[in-house]
Amino acid sequence: MMMISFFVIYKDKKIFKFELDKNIFFFYIIFLISLFYIGLISIISNQRFNLDYVLILFALGKIYISPLIVILVVFLTKHRYDYYSLLNIYTVIMLFAFLSILLQNFLGHIPFFGETYYHEARYGVLGYSSITGSVNSYGLCISLATLFIFFNKKIGDFIKSILIFLIFFGAILSMSKSSLINIGLLFSIMLFYNYKLRNNWNFFIYLIIFFILSFIFIKFFQDAFTGLFIHTTGIEIFDKKINDEKYFNIFAAALERVNLRWGFPGNFSSYDFLFGIGVFAGGASLGFEHQASSHNAIYDLYFIGGPFLLVSFISLAIIIQYRLYQIYKASNYRHELSIIFFISNNILLFNSLFFTNAFFHPVISFGFYLSIGYLLTYKMYYES
Repeated sequence: MMMISFFVIYKDKKIFKFELDKNIFFFYIIFLISLFYIGLISIISNQRFNLDYVLILFALGKIYISPLIVILVVFLTKHRYDYYSLLNIYTVIMLFAFLSILLQNFLGHIPFFGETYYHEARYGVLGYSSITGSVNSYGLCISLATLFIFFNKKIGDFIKSILIFLIFFGAILSMSKSSLINIGLLFSIMLFYNYKLRNNWNFFIYLIIFFILSFIFIKFFQDAFTGLFIHTTGIEIFDKKINDEKYFNIFAAALERVNLRWGFPGNFSSYDFLFGIGVFAGGASLGFEHQASSHNAIYDLYFIGGPFLLVSFISLAIIIQYRLYQIYKASNYRHELSIIFFISNNILLFNSLFFTNAFFHPVISFGFYLSIGYLLTYKMYYES
């Protein structure tokens, strides 16, 4: 991905043809430098972990692929409508991901979509992986496609309701708690904006009707929703078994997992706190099998690259969100792309508290890095 990105820059030389947003460009470059720093610290830390360097290169590839999408987007887009085209493609991918989950509910687990299904059945329903990746990944990917459909003025209410219901259907069938949480978040956000924009309520009427009909007539959907609702909220319905899992503070729980993995903080030196320990801290999500995960992408940033990586990312995220809101406000709250990216990025940041390396998953983080490309080229496509 790095070689392709730099080859595109060399061949196109587009950087000399227009002015990039200097603030976004500065923070993005700092973030890229922090990513290259990870490679250095990983090699240094390997004296302790004694890992196969092929595994380290593989892990670095996983980290670099998503952030470097920005370079390809900036130099390959020729018009502002190219961003709509990319979002259309992403939405189609999410619909295919739904189909891949639905298909496995009829045929059983298909190894092509992932190594295995969710580790336990919930109310008799197994959650399956999809073309987005692991079982947990699908529910974290739905916000960008859902918001793009919802804010798309070219799609009628009935078609909108069908498409979003299918995406939600797949999220429920994935049996991941994050799926139900994200559905709740998205539904609340759409209600709020529908009220603010004074739109009619046909979309929500259709969506609720589809849900009720599916709940009544599709047995495995009823089982999936019931089991997922019970295990996510702990609220007993239909006299089914309540989830007895005890919930902890998300940061305390993440630290507990880190402690189990590395003996934190006892086995950490002041050097580790200042510089990080490299890709090994990413655990199984970066290819280091049988390594526990913190299930918290913020902690992952810190332990992988130390304060440098964490601060560079947070600074980039802040300037991105500020600029997106600034554009949306300046457009008198009518610019669809800016609000789609703004909300989707906020949901990603929220989800990062529960998902390992969310910022480096190419499908989950796609909207975040696409929004960087969008902001970098905004002056060229919207102000020229």
